[in-house]
Amino acid sequence: MAATGPRNAPGNLDRAEKLAITYLRRHPQDSTSWEMWSEVLRTREQPADEERILRRGVDFTGAPRLRFRLAQILASSGDLEEALAVLDAFTKEHLTTLQPGPAEVGIVSVEG
Repeated sequence: MAATGPRNAPGNLDRAEKLAITYLRRHPQDSTSWEMWSEVLRTREQPADEERILRRGVDFTGAPRLRFRLAQILASSGDLEEALAVLDAFTKEHLTTLQPGPAEVGIVSVEG
């Protein structure tokens, strides 16, 4: 069950959701706002809506945190195959950018 308290009071969750939506209308590449909206939906225990928002966030930003949370939701719902595909897509997409080439590591020839 979701945590309750002043931070998670319905009015605060509504305000947080409205803030995220308003900001995303102008800045759809802002992964933090997608993550905040996802957290609101998670706190409300709305996994289907959270999954939908995370998919949109991944489409707009490709953010690893959003992709990882989406994979968690898919895995917890029993869709292990799609969860793995979400993570594999990230790995394939970013693996080449994570492996430095000679320019990135500053290789300098030294004559001895």
